[in-house]
Formats: sequence, C-alpha cells, structure tokens
Amino acid sequence: MPIQALRSSIYLGARYWRLANGFVEAPLENYLEDTSVLLGVATATSVATPGVQRKLHELDMTPRDRQEHSLYRGGVGKYQFILPRRPDLLFPLKECGRRLHAPRQCDLSALKRIARYVNGTLDYQL
Repeated sequence: MPIQALRSSIYLGARYWRLANGFVEAPLENYLEDTSVLLGVATATSVATPGVQRKLHELDMTPRDRQEHSLYRGGVGKYQFILPRRPDLLFPLKECGRRLHAPRQCDLSALKRIARYVNGTLDYQL
C-alpha cells in the first residue's frame, strides 16, 4: 500500500512531509550546492576529509575584511542546518564556529575545504 503524503512544508533548510503515521524529512534540493556557490568552490575538486590539521607556521593568520567576515558567518550558519543529517561535519564545523567573531584567512580556507568535502559527498545522509 503506497504512503500518501498529506502535506509538505519547508523549515530550516529541509522539506518535511506529514504522513498519516509520522513525518519524512529531506534536505531542500540545491541547498548544499547553493552554499558551495556562495563560498566560491562549486567547481573545485572534492576532498576526502572535511578537515586537516596544520602546523602553526603554515597558517595564514591575516584577519579578513568585513565582506569576507560576513561570507564566513553565512557559510558556517548554512552548514549548521545540515548537522543533524551529517554528523561527519560536527567537529570541523565546531572548529569553524570557534572563530566566528574574528575569522582569519586560514579559517576561511578551512570552511572552503568543508564545502569541497560536502560537494564530493552530496549523497551522504543518515
């Protein structure tokens, strides 16, 4: 017997269908792709891991200007909404969130690496 969806609604970056016996959740189409475009990594090659540990002397500690600071906050915020469906991003996004008040170039690079990882793993979900 097919399941009939009673109605659909969008909330916090996901689409929800209310069924007779519960709910079904799915991320919005293009939500992750739009975030990659926002960060400028839509056509970049994907990476195998969302984060990498670097030595302190390898990091660029240059503070970002107001526009890049806004871009950083927006990117971290958008990825926060997919965390319930993507636990593999918990630690790297937590590390990015620690620098929301004053992101540096190395922090923006880490966020872009997360975006490249997500591009390569769009089909991963719980």
